Amino acid sequence: YNINPSWDKKLYGVPGLGNVPEFASMVSCCGDKIAAAISDPETKKAIDMLNAGDVRDQVGSYRVIVSYETPQLEDFTLCLLQQNNC
Repeated sequence: YNINPSWDKKLYGVPGLGNVPEFASMVSCCGDKIAAAISDPETKKAIDMLNAGDVRDQVGSYRVIVSYETPQLEDFTLCLLQQNNC
């Protein structure tokens, strides 16, 4: 088991397919917010920095979020984490 959210889970014993339902759910719930977030260079940079960091480093994540806070990042995180629990 791995705590990394991008960990390659197996589905029906096939590596790489386990993440597909999760990503499909995120796009279904928040596709417009995801598109807006990755289209904005500042927000994309923040997402990339969050992905590069250790998922257990809450202080580092907080620093990235407050340093690169954009309306698109706020909408993205609100949709995924609070409104739809994706």
